[in-house]
Amino acid sequence: MKHKFSGYSIWLEPEQTSPLNDEVKRLAYECNSRIDGSAHTFAPHCTLLYNLTLEDEVQGVRLLHEARHDFRKVLAKGCNSLEKEGVVLEEFSKEKLKVCPTHFFYFPYPKSADNGRGFGCVIVMLILESSQLLCKLQHIVARIFPSDERHGEGAKFQPHMALCYAAEEHSSFLRDEYSRLSSENSPSSKTLLMPFCGKYVSLWKTEGEIHEWKLVAKIEL
Repeated sequence: MKHKFSGYSIWLEPEQTSPLNDEVKRLAYECNSRIDGSAHTFAPHCTLLYNLTLEDEVQGVRLLHEARHDFRKVLAKGCNSLEKEGVVLEEFSKEKLKVCPTHFFYFPYPKSADNGRGFGCVIVMLILESSQLLCKLQHIVARIFPSDERHGEGAKFQPHMALCYAAEEHSSFLRDEYSRLSSENSPSSKTLLMPFCGKYVSLWKTEGEIHEWKLVAKIEL
């Protein structure tokens, strides 16, 4: 897979020591051992914005902190109002953002897709629940940062977590992997479908090929 990515991206990332991280690493090792290192994996994340332009990385870090500040105000307001009503919702915990995977999805993404913006690959991903709080976080990030490639002009935010990218010539292998993960008897699927905590927002420079991506900043929500 030789797609050249562009710009900066904003991610929501889980706790680094979570079972999810361990399972994604195991999946990456297995996929690469079976298709000669041709699979691409990365830190587990939900992309909030993709391919945005910044004046410089100092601006990006400043906006990342501003987004966290606004999100914490939403959390505090939500928790206070619920406590007054005698209601406790795990999703509105002051310490974490609960993210719930719903199912696996096999996604062919040829170069011709999205008016020529496709990646020329196949992807196995987790579809994530569009919870009120997760969508609110994405809305805040989209409001504060410059517009990105994917979420302008009324485009709907579909939260997901890519597990593995592979070149189109490996589509049969990745489809088999998708079928295996989708099986009710798969130990991997039980781990990957467990709810997890979105703990960090991060700014990545997603320029060039996947191995060239660079973490700019990561802060705790």
